[in-house]
Amino acid sequence: MSVLSFPAENCRRNWRHIPGLFPLVILLILFINTLQGTFLEAEYDINLKFSEPAHTIYGYETVHLWNTSSFFIDTIYVHLSPNGFRSTTSPYYQRSEDLLEEPVGMSIQSISANGAACRFFDNECLSMGILLPAALAPGDSVNISIDFTIRIPRGNHPRCPTYKGSTYKLIRFIPTIERFTEEGWNPASYNTIEPSSRSHRLYRLKIQLPEKFNVISSLPPESAQTVDSGEIVHSFEPLHIQDLAIVFSASCQLSSTLFRETPVYLLFPLSKKNNYINPVNQIIEYLTMDILDLYSGLFIPYPHKQLSLTTAGIPNGFTTSNLIILDKKMYRNLATLEYAAIFSLARAIAKEYFKFYILENPDQSEWLNDGLVNLAASIYISRNYRQTLAHFHIKERPRQTYYDLALRLSALALEQDQISQPLYTSSKKNNSSVLLEQIRDFKSQKILEMLNYYIGDSLFQICIRELLYRYQYSPVSADKFFQIAEELSGSDLALFQQLWIESENIPDIQIKRVKREYIEKENRYIASVITQGDALNAIPVEIIAINAKSDTLRTFTHLRTNGIDTVTFFSPSPILKISLDPNRNIWESNRFNNHYPHKILFNFLFAIPQIDAYQIFYYPTFDFNKWDVTRIGLKLRGRYWINMRPLFPAQSLDEWAVGLNYGLKSKTVGYDVSYSTSLLSVFFQPRINFRSRDCFGLNQTSINSEIYIGIIKYPLFYKINGYKKLNFGVRYENVRTLKFLNSDRWEQGKLLNPFIDFVNFHNWGNYRHVAHL
Repeated sequence: MSVLSFPAENCRRNWRHIPGLFPLVILLILFINTLQGTFLEAEYDINLKFSEPAHTIYGYETVHLWNTSSFFIDTIYVHLSPNGFRSTTSPYYQRSEDLLEEPVGMSIQSISANGAACRFFDNECLSMGILLPAALAPGDSVNISIDFTIRIPRGNHPRCPTYKGSTYKLIRFIPTIERFTEEGWNPASYNTIEPSSRSHRLYRLKIQLPEKFNVISSLPPESAQTVDSGEIVHSFEPLHIQDLAIVFSASCQLSSTLFRETPVYLLFPLSKKNNYINPVNQIIEYLTMDILDLYSGLFIPYPHKQLSLTTAGIPNGFTTSNLIILDKKMYRNLATLEYAAIFSLARAIAKEYFKFYILENPDQSEWLNDGLVNLAASIYISRNYRQTLAHFHIKERPRQTYYDLALRLSALALEQDQISQPLYTSSKKNNSSVLLEQIRDFKSQKILEMLNYYIGDSLFQICIRELLYRYQYSPVSADKFFQIAEELSGSDLALFQQLWIESENIPDIQIKRVKREYIEKENRYIASVITQGDALNAIPVEIIAINAKSDTLRTFTHLRTNGIDTVTFFSPSPILKISLDPNRNIWESNRFNNHYPHKILFNFLFAIPQIDAYQIFYYPTFDFNKWDVTRIGLKLRGRYWINMRPLFPAQSLDEWAVGLNYGLKSKTVGYDVSYSTSLLSVFFQPRINFRSRDCFGLNQTSINSEIYIGIIKYPLFYKINGYKKLNFGVRYENVRTLKFLNSDRWEQGKLLNPFIDFVNFHNWGNYRHVAHL
């Protein structure tokens, strides 16, 4: 085996040889690592050689490790992310079979510490233990050398090395030191693909490649030297980064440009015609410069020494320190300036600010970083999208197709119970439910938009700049950001955090009552608007009134400790309409009571679905019968979610369901359509349900209502609950054939009969069970 090996002494930085400076650097490292919750400082010297015929990387890594804790350490744990995919029986591999065509092969050849051989164990697991020849004392250092090989599998995976065609992606491919805290090692927490340590480390890199390959990485290129074999050794500048990734390709052209003084490297395919520069590459270069320019003005100048962009088949792309991999679909869509593709590029660049300059706190929720990323991308889209279209002389097109909208609503329905809850919910704290990324981004962005609305644009931008300057290369939590906002704005944001981040229910604001009068002597109209809601004690809310002359009067509610406020409008003509929070700046549970006069009973049928009101579910169905064995199907169910108690007894104002099913034996297709509403519950307590279905020779149509018998609760298991009810109504049946029905229960012909159906419903956390009798 041929391995590039470079003496560690030649890789040391100059500041190590400056008298008196090294102890100061160690103290600084100790302080930063204490903030980050880790007590081992590591530097990585990585030397790689690539064999194209074997699709194999031969690696030699030296980890310079300092013990900045107060413990004697005799075992070092190293994270081996590729081992999560080393076997077809691995759950990580089984969940990635559409991204990997074969397992990843990673082998540890040998390990030494200061030149002495080390024993190591569990080298086939995600976390490997290294036994040091002698315990590492506090303040001491050790050089750990690891000789390893990786056989790169075919595929496009965002969490392990893969290749497709002549493009190779080295992602999480090297052994890295696990997180070591004041409690010591915690091996039980290391059994995940994600590395446990998120702190910045100093990386040095050299990689030997065949001449035909172009390469980019998380580090800035330094030099390229041809060796005797005709291959090229690419050297990169040492840099403190959170994670290292490399992409090299024989089918892509490397180009570079400058954003101010920061180099930007682009590794993209050439045009298929005569190898000219692909127009897509020019568009991406323009967009990248434009996004960096806006972010540098809004926040701080781009904080890293370089930025590299490329494309690969990784679904949804991949972003790590200083390196962005666009997926192929996004790359193609950028050629037509597709809205979602530009938004995704803006998000990827924003991550370099809010995920790789300030870091996600490993011990707390990461919603702040996600929210800042999404907010930055939204600002860019809202300000520059139309300007970009005009620059390339492209007409604006619909930003979201009906297909995208339906897909988005369906995805949100997977976690519908979480949409109308704060960021920290009991289920999220107990890890019983995982928020979809879209829902988490929506919530996180909404919180920050509300804070921006409260303290103002200028002050909000200053808060973000202060956050970036104060916590650069350090983990940050939402508490730190709100502390900065309180310091700079002078506002107490404790109730703000309690209502929208920590509580169990999103607050509701509403127009409780409106008193109108006309003062004849002054010839003016007065409208006193009484508003109510806990949110009124935390944040001023905009309220507008429109009079008969179409003039708009605007003011804000006052902060009240009891959550009730009265706002008075004076107008020379009658006030016709009043709206609380007309621009939807406040995240609340129900908007239908924010308007005067109230228009609830009819508008809901025609209103455009909103993320905080409309919910869609989809689930498989299975019908068993004597002759057809099984009919399998898919049902789509939607409901308009509204909190109008006690006016309406149920929270879903209307529900509908559409289902299709297929008989495995009869090879027939059936349908199932239903609709129910609480529209008449003002006058008639139960819901009204309509259902029509046609399958395996049965056409059935029914209309019914319901009577609730009682709620089922289990005192010791709050997650398990349910109800009992009776459904009663009239059912019309047209039985055309008994071949696929149970003849003991059906009569052939047309029947119109009343019926009663007993329903016992159980909700077992995320699983539901319904029994009909």
